[in-house]
Amino acid sequence: MKRTTRTILLFFVVIGLVCCQTLNQWTGTASPTLRIGLVTNNLQALFFNQMLEGAKQAAQDNNIELLIKNPNGDPQLQRDYIQEFVTNQVDGIIVVSIESELLQEAITSAQLADIPVIAVDGILEHPGVIVQIGVDNIGGSRQIAGFFNHWAREQGLTAAQIGVIGAFESWIQNQRQQAFIERVTGNQHQIVAVVNGNNEKAIAKQAAEELLANFPKLDAIFATGEPALISAIAQVRFQRQTDRTVIVGWDLSPAAIQGLKEGFVLGVVQQDPYQEGEQGVKVLIDLHQGKTVPPLIEVPIDIVTSETVNQYEGVYRWSWEDEGTGI
Repeated sequence: MKRTTRTILLFFVVIGLVCCQTLNQWTGTASPTLRIGLVTNNLQALFFNQMLEGAKQAAQDNNIELLIKNPNGDPQLQRDYIQEFVTNQVDGIIVVSIESELLQEAITSAQLADIPVIAVDGILEHPGVIVQIGVDNIGGSRQIAGFFNHWAREQGLTAAQIGVIGAFESWIQNQRQQAFIERVTGNQHQIVAVVNGNNEKAIAKQAAEELLANFPKLDAIFATGEPALISAIAQVRFQRQTDRTVIVGWDLSPAAIQGLKEGFVLGVVQQDPYQEGEQGVKVLIDLHQGKTVPPLIEVPIDIVTSETVNQYEGVYRWSWEDEGTGI
């Protein structure tokens, strides 16, 4: 009787497996080939949402299960999410780092578990990070600074009074800030204030308000990232200073596009976050296929001006619900 029961159970198990395989063939689905964990920085900024879309599409195209965690700008929570992925034994981890130093222990755990880590956008220095994917932040800021210097010469503007909205906890935005300041001050322009927008919507908004309240006669503002740039645009417009204060900075948005069209936003350093997210997934696929990957993958940048902005307009339709830009 026991043998008969075991035979019947085995029969149904085999039938179940065959049915599952047949169902997958009928529906065109198959079990994921890899499980990849992605820990983003935040999802307030359009930049990170576009990066996520690139990763999602690459995962879908290659039958990969993409597990996403959003620490919303909290570096300690980001560390915990990485550790969670290690515990769950994913096949690879993509990190958009907030604070590199706080992630060291979690990356070591991934390295010991033989889980490759890919750093996207933010630099993450650790032996367990196999590939860094991003842009030349110093070069990009030097380019936009040179663009501003050229504009100032054409306007006959010497010793321009410039305010900077940065993100002091972001290593890459500090790089952008320093490179811009070095080049514009080398042309005798003056940095009158540097404020911290912290790469967060609410904090950047407050920083922009304080900057213009304390320095209402600024000739220009440089913003190191998307929240800072959007906030600068909103405040210059709110203070009715679009005919006095020009803006340059990093990362397009609907507000930046409108500002470029109006002319008070002179230029924006534009990355390709979609490609960065896509590359992160593809690099992990290559690693698991035994292919050699370069330790650094640089994604090109572009300086978007009023003359070139139209080609980007259709891509940037998403905006903050309370962006406060009046558009």
